[in-house]
Amino acid sequence: MSGSIVTKPIRDGAGNLMQIQCWDLSGTGAGPFVPLQFLSSASGLGVVDFEALSATQVAAINAITSTIDDGVPITAAALPLPAGAALEAGGNLAAINTKLGTALPLPVGAAADASLGGANADAAADTGASTTNGFLRWLRDKFVAGITLAASSAVIGKVGIQIGGADVAAANPIPVSSAPGTLTYGQIVMTGSAVQLPSRALVNGLVIKARDTNAGNGFVGASGVTATDNGTGNGYRLSPGDAWSGTPTNANQVYVIGTAGDVFYFTGS
Repeated sequence: MSGSIVTKPIRDGAGNLMQIQCWDLSGTGAGPFVPLQFLSSASGLGVVDFEALSATQVAAINAITSTIDDGVPITAAALPLPAGAALEAGGNLAAINTKLGTALPLPVGAAADASLGGANADAAADTGASTTNGFLRWLRDKFVAGITLAASSAVIGKVGIQIGGADVAAANPIPVSSAPGTLTYGQIVMTGSAVQLPSRALVNGLVIKARDTNAGNGFVGASGVTATDNGTGNGYRLSPGDAWSGTPTNANQVYVIGTAGDVFYFTGS
């Protein structure tokens, strides 16, 4: 019998390291290895003398190690069931795959609920009592068929608007914050006293500008405006080139006072 004796390190369950002599059946160190300490003689005493083994014994050992080295074959046939057991009918993978490809059957004794959107749904209308299923069916039919307005109805129906709690109607139109007005403009020349602007109806407002070359300051205000500029006056000062804007309803509500000969421009609408 070919082979050689080698020493291999082996750990037991407690982690203890042991050196065990093994028979290397390949004789090259590649194994397989048979522990010599675990092989007893026929009498149960001592270690087997491999050199003294018969050809039959050597062949048996070689067959065992060859089987372990090559792998234990597993049969492709189905394993037998325990006594009294049986396969569940239709429980093979092919049948399950077929079922998954189609609608799964309902449990025994169950029936599909045809009331939601089906022929068994109770009637529902725009008003009146209805079950949840009936209402959902009516709602579905409305959207599928399209909503039809009553005869002679406007495309968008009637829309009511309120502003500040009051209905908007022909007699109560929507207020407009900025309406067109007639444009007015002109110039006034200072005389040393307050000069009133001409009468012009205004909607959007008025702007007054001092000429850039005026000799002194001008003051804009209501009737009685003065040229006092010490904190006690009642006018809005316009230095040469400055402008003022306001929202009087008529230009004649505004007065300007300044140095005689100075010019002020106005415009409004």
